Amino acid sequence: MRETLDPPHDPGVGKEWQIWLPQHEAQGDHVGDLTRSTLKLFEDGVALGPAHATHAQVQETGGGAYSHWLDFLRFSTSDGSDPNTNGKTYEIVLED
Repeated sequence: MRETLDPPHDPGVGKEWQIWLPQHEAQGDHVGDLTRSTLKLFEDGVALGPAHATHAQVQETGGGAYSHWLDFLRFSTSDGSDPNTNGKTYEIVLED
């Protein structure tokens, strides 16, 4: 299933952006399983990553790192730009 993530994306700490994904909470990583999520994030059709990044990595390093944690996607753009205004399309794919 491919889904476009429409703005607004909420700013987090540092290079982090957040979007609430309540419909995908059951698939998100959590304390008991740090790699449960099968979510893949794409920026203009190019895969971002690493997935399952620590929140500190997303916030401090950026570069496309992301974390699908419970019902939130915490992500960084590839170039550190604001995903609300950079004109790029962000999509997620969840594999069964």
